[in-house]
Amino acid sequence: MNITATVGKKVQLWCPGYTRHGNVIWWKEVSGSSERVVFGGVMQRKFEDQMSFLDGSLVINEAKVNDSGLYWCSVGFNVSEIYLSVLGKF
Repeated sequence: MNITATVGKKVQLWCPGYTRHGNVIWWKEVSGSSERVVFGGVMQRKFEDQMSFLDGSLVINEAKVNDSGLYWCSVGFNVSEIYLSVLGKF
């Protein structure tokens, strides 16, 4: 799935496998490395001002160009990929 957003706007990434009875884990590939940042669980507090979670979706409050990239969400054993492109000035 590909999503395009505008710098400074709120964007919501929906996890296709989400049901109200499942837990969702979100993560993003860090550009240029094999490192990944996990959103959810204990890490949620670290990103509260930048991101939030709503019904299994990852909500980025004010999108930045560096938010662009490949995101994954996992519900149980179901993993989905979402590519976010944030367009606009830095």
